[in-house]
Amino acid sequence: MVGRFPVISETFVINQITALLDKGYQIDIYATKRGKLDLIQNGVSKYNLVHQTRFKPHTPYNSIKRFLGALYLMISQRPPGEVLRNLFNFMKHGRQAVNLSLFYETVPFWPQKSYDIILCHFGPNGSRAVAMRELGLIKGPIVTIFHGFDITHYVKMFGLGIYRQLFEKGELFLTVSDLWRKKLLSAGVDKKRLMVHRVGVQTEKFIYHPPEPLLQKPVITLLSVGRLVEKKGIEYGIRAIEHLLKKKYAVKYVILGDGILKEELQSLISSKNLNGQVVLEGACNQDKVHSRLKEADIVLVPSVTALDGDMEGIPVILMEAMAAGVPVVATDHSGIPELVKNNLNGYLVEERNAGEIAEKVEYIIHHPDQVLATSRRARLTIEESFNASIQNRRLELILNILYEKPLFRLSNKARATISGQSQKTPT
Repeated sequence: MVGRFPVISETFVINQITALLDKGYQIDIYATKRGKLDLIQNGVSKYNLVHQTRFKPHTPYNSIKRFLGALYLMISQRPPGEVLRNLFNFMKHGRQAVNLSLFYETVPFWPQKSYDIILCHFGPNGSRAVAMRELGLIKGPIVTIFHGFDITHYVKMFGLGIYRQLFEKGELFLTVSDLWRKKLLSAGVDKKRLMVHRVGVQTEKFIYHPPEPLLQKPVITLLSVGRLVEKKGIEYGIRAIEHLLKKKYAVKYVILGDGILKEELQSLISSKNLNGQVVLEGACNQDKVHSRLKEADIVLVPSVTALDGDMEGIPVILMEAMAAGVPVVATDHSGIPELVKNNLNGYLVEERNAGEIAEKVEYIIHHPDQVLATSRRARLTIEESFNASIQNRRLELILNILYEKPLFRLSNKARATISGQSQKTPT
């Protein structure tokens, strides 16, 4: 269960789905909205995922159109009578039943189905799963993975009470970082139903290339990838470029992504006379990201805590860069320090500190031997602790142990691999 699907910034969801399909699992996908297909990822088209996804139908704003649309859906799809009786229990469901919002929410779940596992990415989708199970539309244990905004901005907007039903009735909670695990513990989640499960990258897709010495390079290319929203901190990457240019470094900063701050960031670039050195290339697919990553000398991830409380999980571009051997400069933000260890496998700076970002870039330029050692340790970190293949096998093992169902079989060698990974990952 996901929100918008597919989403170019949520490659981890698609990669997990396709990996499980490759192992022979039967998967149904439930989504609230359709994503943009012009940037569709290879996995989405190769596995025909959009056609296997049940989308929530559009809920008309006009009440008459909403009623007529509901009537059409009832006639054309004929939901079970007990489902309709439950949905139109006005005493129980109140306004949601009267305005038909609950009705439209349930349409993708007709007819009723039973599952071995209901896996929900992001907290709101876990709550949705609990609601659908309470209505008798789906059956099965609910596993919810918390990523970032769902335990920061979302909670700040609605309060922790928004997850009361989920925390009481969900069977298992996974978090992408130990920081989020601690937040859920403090929110009252039972520690026996809570574990860290890392997001990983497909390491076999990233050939390791040792970083080149940069001091004599005509132009040093820096790269950032992410939506142009406050928490990505792109503003501070741009300001760091200004610092570097003042010191006569020949640098170019390529930014991949789109979002609500695009015009604001472009204005900043123009006001600093950086139009030739800083380029907003817009949203792009995964192939273009990987292509630009091969050309990059340094990857910047200047994430910050947004004013509305929104925070990152652990950005996938960091894992991809480290797997490919590209030096990374990131902020000491959210779960990032659980991946990047300062001066060991990458470089950390304070949030909102453009000057410190520039200093770390200078260090990378002037210390090629240290950077080479850092890069090699970065690749090893990804192989051992953020490897998607290992993480997907570990997810299977977690589910198998918790629910004691013979969902899969693993060789002794594979079990040993997961056991070793479990020791490296906080639980």
